[in-house]
Amino acid sequence: LDARPFLKLDPQSWELSERLGLSTARPLLLLPVRITPRKNIELALRALAVLRESFPAAVLLVTGPLGPHNLHNQTYLEQLLALRQELGLERAAYFFAEESHEYLPYAVIADFYRLADALLFPSFEEGFGIPILEAGLSRLPVFCSDIPPLRDLGGDQAVYFSPQADPETVAALIYENLSSDRAFALHARVRTTFTWDRIYAERIRPVLRGSWRQDHEETIFLHRFPEDPGPGGVGMPE
Repeated sequence: LDARPFLKLDPQSWELSERLGLSTARPLLLLPVRITPRKNIELALRALAVLRESFPAAVLLVTGPLGPHNLHNQTYLEQLLALRQELGLERAAYFFAEESHEYLPYAVIADFYRLADALLFPSFEEGFGIPILEAGLSRLPVFCSDIPPLRDLGGDQAVYFSPQADPETVAALIYENLSSDRAFALHARVRTTFTWDRIYAERIRPVLRGSWRQDHEETIFLHRFPEDPGPGGVGMPE
């Protein structure tokens, strides 16, 4: 299955997904926030490290740029990158703010909602919480802080935790919910198993090799034992 035309992915979305290997993530957790301390991104990183003990291919994607109006946000990003290294998550947690100080186009953000398996939203405080609504439109399960603005939006349809929760608690909530979610299991299996590259490597190439080997062996056999060698020749063995 070719996901790009089926999901109508923007070229930039596809390039980022391929470069980061997001098709092999299981689960892919989306955190569409700016880089600023009130977003509590360090909890997401620590929860990811714990979650990877149960889901070794879990990936976190933080899509926002540095928050404006605060020079300390650059220091916060540096602290997050240091924590990522400390936790050994260099190939499991990605910050688009490392590549650009600009917002990703909205079409690209929407694509990542389609590619993701869940929204992780551990903010200390929020004015409203639009990602909760965007996740709802995208049929994504939501794991978020138990703060009034987010509970007002998520109602009974989100999974809540304290923004001061320990990482083990957050990871356990994600694992318990996703491990019993058949839609997640099917989505992850299709995304990681039924790519053209993998289908070719596992199903088509062996057939082609087998066909080539059979044809090659028949050619050698016929060369050694021609069916019609002519008068006095040596034909195929009886």
